[in-house]
Amino acid sequence: MLSRLQQQKDFCDAILTDYAMPSMNGLEFAQVVRKLDPGIRLVLMSGAEDVRFEWYLKNKLVDAFVLKEDLSRKLPEALQ
Repeated sequence: MLSRLQQQKDFCDAILTDYAMPSMNGLEFAQVVRKLDPGIRLVLMSGAEDVRFEWYLKNKLVDAFVLKEDLSRKLPEALQ
């Protein structure tokens, strides 16, 4: 995904990413994406809440946070 964004800035309008990923966490991923394309909508999902997520929301590193258990219900709103 990151290499594709580096090559083609308008590759996508939004990204849904999990907090827990094998090579980097979702917050680290969001920081890289913001540098590549500040206008892309970033939605972070996780199985648990974390106080750090609020800081990232407040400082616009991610646009929305959704718990995995609420994903089907809250994702449409998070993508707007």
